[in-house]
Amino acid sequence: TPAYAAPEQFRGGSLGVPTDIYQFGVLMFRVLAGTSPYEMDEDAENFATAVCDLPPRRLGAAWTEPTGLTHRRLERQRRADLERIVACCL
Repeated sequence: TPAYAAPEQFRGGSLGVPTDIYQFGVLMFRVLAGTSPYEMDEDAENFATAVCDLPPRRLGAAWTEPTGLTHRRLERQRRADLERIVACCL
């Protein structure tokens, strides 16, 4: 689906392990924050523009939103570790 597509999928590039890692990062972001790593509406063309041209939001920033986990629910070091993992995937 466009919501989980990697930049190379939108650009028609070759797919491989990096594509899977990127998609895993999007899934982790959604599970941990309750939202997409990109600020966009649900139009497939907007997904392509956001994923290919915009940097993803930081997980820590999304945690402060009402739909995401709060800082009190995660211990500080684990938050930092998770944020680095998701950022690396994306």
